[in-house]
Amino acid sequence: MNVPRLFRLGILTCLLFSFGILTCHAQCKELAAEAKVVKATDGSDQASIEVELKDHNSNNFKFSLFGPNHKNELNVEKTTFTNLPKGKYLIVIASKREDDNLCPKSITVTIN
Repeated sequence: MNVPRLFRLGILTCLLFSFGILTCHAQCKELAAEAKVVKATDGSDQASIEVELKDHNSNNFKFSLFGPNHKNELNVEKTTFTNLPKGKYLIVIASKREDDNLCPKSITVTIN
């Protein structure tokens, strides 16, 4: 089967998807990000988590933090979460712009 025929078949398939007959999922691009724990300098058990995006402006993303004892912050526009007690945290990063076609990114961080 030649490439143009496969391409036309792919377009027809996505047209069917767009009419709600099937669901079309485009391949999303991976988002490069890291999170690090910053211990409090006052000797307390509190810490902060700082999120760093690679090659992207953080203004184009929403961040959610899920932590122990319902210490959650959802869809915020900040990259630093402060005054966090010890425990395991999940950070989810999602693009505000669907056209960027970036996959949501999840990072697990533990504060000891």
